[in-house]
Amino acid sequence: MIVVGIDGGGTKTHALAVDERGNILGSGTGGPSNYHSLGLPNALDVLADATRQALNGQRADIAVYCLGACDSDMDEQRLTEGLCARNLAARVICYNDSFAPLRAGSSRPFGVAVICGTGFNACGIAPDGRQARLYSLGPLTGDWGGGTSIGEAMFGAAYRAEDGRGQPTMLTEMLLRAFDVPDLKTLAYRIADRKIHHRDVAGLAPLVFEAAEAGDAVARAIVLRQADEIAIAALAMLRRLDMTDLDVDVILSGGVINGRGPLLLEATTRQITAVCPKACVRRLHVPPVIGAVALGFDALGLAVPQIDGSQLSMARE
Repeated sequence: MIVVGIDGGGTKTHALAVDERGNILGSGTGGPSNYHSLGLPNALDVLADATRQALNGQRADIAVYCLGACDSDMDEQRLTEGLCARNLAARVICYNDSFAPLRAGSSRPFGVAVICGTGFNACGIAPDGRQARLYSLGPLTGDWGGGTSIGEAMFGAAYRAEDGRGQPTMLTEMLLRAFDVPDLKTLAYRIADRKIHHRDVAGLAPLVFEAAEAGDAVARAIVLRQADEIAIAALAMLRRLDMTDLDVDVILSGGVINGRGPLLLEATTRQITAVCPKACVRRLHVPPVIGAVALGFDALGLAVPQIDGSQLSMARE
């Protein structure tokens, strides 16, 4: 028996094939596979190539794809149909990519996960199999969080401090150094000329954590806002799936979750456990693709074997 799991998002794609005992048969990697950005044919090509690498010419009994663009029933149908047509597995299941860290980090086949990487998402699986997730399409669907939101908040804090709408912050000098400009006026010219790229904004998040750890009040407020959003999303999943009274894992994944200092994790945990005292809140410490594989065993009604992920790189969106 061959189970293959694929974790794909806006940065990279990772595939892992295992046998019924959890022995790793092969792995594959690829670039971004978010079809909202690439278009469906190109995304399917990336996903199929990574899957083929992992399968080494074999055909899987089941393939589970946890994908960054699988945000609605419409997305799920398009991706499932497209991947089935590639004939790489007898059975194909598509989930949103937030389900991969949930299953990779939870000790049970149910729980909640919040991804806070470049963007933000959350999902949950109940003991009876019911699922909940966010649309995760950005501000228009109510989302705030991840590297992009934190980077935008850093920009805003610097300009608000300069024009009197906000208090002074060390984030201003850090922002100027990051873009190698002498002042905010010069930086504003770059903004107006559309020379500030999305990846540059998202890459500012570590500076906010650094400033927060140094005691900067404005930076701490940004980190605490992120903690609020993580806790709100996790609690929403727990309530929707009637799990507030259960001993349940809440898994936090993504680059922002590993930001410098304890402030984010401590504030998030405090808010979640105040409502759900039995919840176990923790960071993910294994590659998310292992969760995609575990979902395959769940779908087959089989116990998930131990999978050694120590040799696999962490695949984060």
